[in-house]
Amino acid sequence: MAKSSSINLFTKIGVLLAFMCLTILSILLYNNTRKTPQFNNATEQSIAGTKNGASNDIFSREASGQWDSYINTIYNYSLKYPELLVKREHVDEGGYLHFVRFEENRYSSSKGVGVGVSSSGLGVESVKIKQEMMKSGGELVSEEEFLFLGRNSVRLEFEPQEGVAGEKRTVVIFGHKDLTYSISTVPEQIDRVLEGFKFTN
Repeated sequence: MAKSSSINLFTKIGVLLAFMCLTILSILLYNNTRKTPQFNNATEQSIAGTKNGASNDIFSREASGQWDSYINTIYNYSLKYPELLVKREHVDEGGYLHFVRFEENRYSSSKGVGVGVSSSGLGVESVKIKQEMMKSGGELVSEEEFLFLGRNSVRLEFEPQEGVAGEKRTVVIFGHKDLTYSISTVPEQIDRVLEGFKFTN
């Protein structure tokens, strides 16, 4: 009899513990579904549209056509770029001292922008970019020398080679204080990107 009652007691305790675990799990799941999903800071550092340090909810925000600012204090420049692009920065990769890429994602309506800083000269950088674009299926259709911010600059226009998927790209290359800067985006955006680029010293 004593053995049977102890089994009943253990059964009741087990059922009670299982019920409590299910209740806690249900509460946790309910709270998680109510929260707005967030980007992982390690992989998607900043979404254009974050203003004054306060993060906006990009899931409920529509593209407004506004452009946001990026400031690089190491290489002393600022840049305007389309909202809702994801920023990724790379140091000492691919021949660049620093490269920042503003990438398209499912929330953005604009095309991506890239800015590279290297220690190679204007001519060397121009040749390197032409070679890289050709390897990735781009064809140089136009090359123009001009002045940008009072500096000798080169504007390269690329189109996808016949039979190769891709989009047109414009790359503008210029020098500043022994460094070479290159800006890349689609032709429709390049002029506005250049208008928003400034050296900070």
